[in-house]
Amino acid sequence: MARLGLRGRAAVGFAASCAVAIVVCLAAAGALLTGGLQAGDDGEYLTEALRELGTERGVDASEIAPLLDLALDDAPVGLDDVASGGQLDTAQYAFLDEALDRAEEKQFDATVVLFAQIAVGVAVAGTLAAGAVAWTLMNRLLGPVEQLSLVAADAAVGDLSQRIRLDGPDDELKRLADTFDDMLEQLEVSFERQSQFSANAAHELRTPLAVIRAELDAVRSTSTASPEQLEFAEAIDRATTRAEGLVTALLQLGKAEAGIRHLDDVDLGEIVGDVVQRQIVAITSAGLQIELDLGEGDTAQIDGDAALLDIMALNLIGNALSHSRPDTSVEVSVMPETDGTVTLTVCNEADGLDDDLASLTDPYRRGLHAERGHGHGLGLTIIQTVAAAHNATLSIERLNDERFRASVHFPAPAVSSGQS
Repeated sequence: MARLGLRGRAAVGFAASCAVAIVVCLAAAGALLTGGLQAGDDGEYLTEALRELGTERGVDASEIAPLLDLALDDAPVGLDDVASGGQLDTAQYAFLDEALDRAEEKQFDATVVLFAQIAVGVAVAGTLAAGAVAWTLMNRLLGPVEQLSLVAADAAVGDLSQRIRLDGPDDELKRLADTFDDMLEQLEVSFERQSQFSANAAHELRTPLAVIRAELDAVRSTSTASPEQLEFAEAIDRATTRAEGLVTALLQLGKAEAGIRHLDDVDLGEIVGDVVQRQIVAITSAGLQIELDLGEGDTAQIDGDAALLDIMALNLIGNALSHSRPDTSVEVSVMPETDGTVTLTVCNEADGLDDDLASLTDPYRRGLHAERGHGHGLGLTIIQTVAAAHNATLSIERLNDERFRASVHFPAPAVSSGQS
């Protein structure tokens, strides 16, 4: 019993109650049936018994006629009910006595048959009725619990916008649901404030970084700058570039964490192809080759946010470019499957990745390149966040000592274009 869920234990309890109710109904039906038959017309059974005995023994009809009249008029149950006075002779009394015994047997057999029929009917009807009542009650009792479980599951994957909003009496379940709704509302407000703060902070940082960039350009453009000043300016430039990348990543992460506000029917292959075109200069400068496979004319339609998907593809491809070895190729493919799912795959030869691939999606995790200043440690975090917002799964695999593959598997489209 302890291993059964709440619904299972409720079902067992209802089944036990229904079984007791059926037994009580059957006992009551049997008592009423027996009493009704015993109080009913016994003349029919006696008449039938008299005629059967007469046929079996070849008794003349005139001899049993008085007995038949007696059965139809008075319907005696025993010989004591037959009035004395010379109406019947000794042979007729003996014949009537045997007929009464047979009539009692017929009545008992009829009672058993009828009782069995009623018992089966009561059992079937009682079971069906009890099952319907039990199912209705269980749904009413356990429906709120199941609804709470679904909302909690959505909250566990980051969707804090769902609410239970349970109607009904102010009982324990409603108070629990209201408390859970209040908690979700407070969490949603807190996360929105945190996300908004990060976005605002990142946006505000752009202004001083732009000022620093302008001052650096001014120093470089002067003819009187000393070699030491130019070297100092280059160091500041590298730090500024890194800070600008971090600010951009924070803004992208804020958009990803905000989730999807509107779903559209988009072609993932088209988005990835556009990102690759924008990265051609970076690919060439890094001494890499790109192998792009967007399928053989098939569209890779998914339900998603085009802006977030662009951010995801940009970070996924940019991450491969940052970690790929020179003079190697980066394979990018978007493959639609027959079941409607779509897989985006980026495969490259990389170094600087440690063995703990699962931790690469942690914020500010930069692997073994941290000391060389590569990346900002948010690329895979952004990819993971965007993938989760689209109910997609991100996987990172080591194919061999030098080759890695990152894949994002998207579910089949479930909504029409333009639906929220």
